[in-house]
Amino acid sequence: MAAASGGDEAQDLLEKLKEQKAAWDAEDDGDEEDDTDALLQKAIDIAIEQGKGWSPGEKEEYMKLITDDDYLPPLFTSTNEELERSGMQEAFTTLQQDDETQNAAQLLQASKKKGNEAFLNGKNNKAG
Repeated sequence: MAAASGGDEAQDLLEKLKEQKAAWDAEDDGDEEDDTDALLQKAIDIAIEQGKGWSPGEKEEYMKLITDDDYLPPLFTSTNEELERSGMQEAFTTLQQDDETQNAAQLLQASKKKGNEAFLNGKNNKAG
């Protein structure tokens, strides 16, 4: 049997969740309790059954990395050397670049600047 494509798996997950929600609605005892948390947990359980999520030991390795005082997240690097030490240089160099003359560090800095500007604009655009 061929492996299901990502779209088929997502559709299967949605169908299972719809069935679960319909079953819960049928059992509804009128308590008006929101089932969102339970539905989310069910989605997580199904995704794990499908092999999604952390592989054994992967989460522990990641947590060890991000709690290391010497680790600099790639988003906060400012030089190619820092980006290379982060272990994510390849990921950033494979990003589609608008300007082919930009290197990974320049693209990273431009994205960081754009994000900071968007944050500041959001702070200045408070709802009345």
